[in-house]
Amino acid sequence: MKWIAHGAPREASWSITTLMRLRTGPRLSASVLCSAWLVAGTGCSRPPAPGWVDFFTVQAPVVISSELARQLNNRPAFSDSRGSWISVDFLRTGLPGRAPASAPGGPRSAFLTSSGGHLADATAPLRFASLDPPYWTSIFRRVAATGGGRTFVALNLVYPIYVHDLAGVLLDSLASPPPSWRQARAPAAGEFLDRDLDWREYLRSFTVIAALAVIQDSVLVVSHGRYLGDVTTPYRIKSSAVDIYAGGRKIAGDLPSPGELVAYTITSLFFLRERAPGSDSELVEYRWRR
Repeated sequence: MKWIAHGAPREASWSITTLMRLRTGPRLSASVLCSAWLVAGTGCSRPPAPGWVDFFTVQAPVVISSELARQLNNRPAFSDSRGSWISVDFLRTGLPGRAPASAPGGPRSAFLTSSGGHLADATAPLRFASLDPPYWTSIFRRVAATGGGRTFVALNLVYPIYVHDLAGVLLDSLASPPPSWRQARAPAAGEFLDRDLDWREYLRSFTVIAALAVIQDSVLVVSHGRYLGDVTTPYRIKSSAVDIYAGGRKIAGDLPSPGELVAYTITSLFFLRERAPGSDSELVEYRWRR
């Protein structure tokens, strides 16, 4: 049998019956399954990343404009105590002023995960010098997300993730990293002095919390990754896996990440990825469906 998606036929080696046996969540159409695989860059010849299609409906990817890329990399001016936001229409079309591709009445703005540090500082101020050891703080970053009257705050190198109310009062914590987590060790003072190669290798050796997002007011999405540690962008993070919590309970862990988690609304996650190494970037929307 053949599948046709985005204008290109592909051979499928899995029957519809086999595909339906793979699911553990709500019933999925074959077109949604095939779309998920294409977005993940795998075609339709093998099953999708475990778990993603159980939680999300995948929208067609959008090749983004240079203006949108600039705003995703440099926080736009629209912000409040919750962080910075961007137009959902802009995200869904890739072009400013283009009519949205979805029905009216949904969220009009998406919060940017890049503003998590600002949100964390506004929710729970922290003196980095108080961390032990203090010289380690040059690679610490704060990440945060808000929704449903809660703000989730973490340091990127260590667990737990702390749960605050909107007044900044600590309510709870999520203390268990996924099995893939590799904890960063605290380097000795002066260990990497004039040793750039060793420093970059060290950066690549551990896992970090890359971004947080809250959807449906009670679902927390945690993106994990590692520093690239290369010569030009040593502190850029490459996302690799995602955990999902609902009502404070982990319902999925170590799901392969479809890209860099850059924005979220109450219903959707937006992931950015390169179409191919060195090529244009595209944005993919994952809509919560449970």
